[in-house]
Amino acid sequence: MISLCRECTNPFRELTSRQTELLERLMNDPGATNRELASQMQVSERTVKKHFYDIYRAMGVQNRSECLMLLLR
Repeated sequence: MISLCRECTNPFRELTSRQTELLERLMNDPGATNRELASQMQVSERTVKKHFYDIYRAMGVQNRSECLMLLLR
């Protein structure tokens, strides 16, 4: 399960279960492409991109690298 450090705010309460699943898949395979993640989740690549857009907004980050850095600290 994904969680943040104690001193961080918790943007994850705003995420859907599918968005959380996407983040967990990304953490298990940080090099996965949107297409690969979409295939694993059986959704379109466009859906994955939309999920990432919403995740980035909730987490206050600009891109996948910043997202991973926040998740891994």
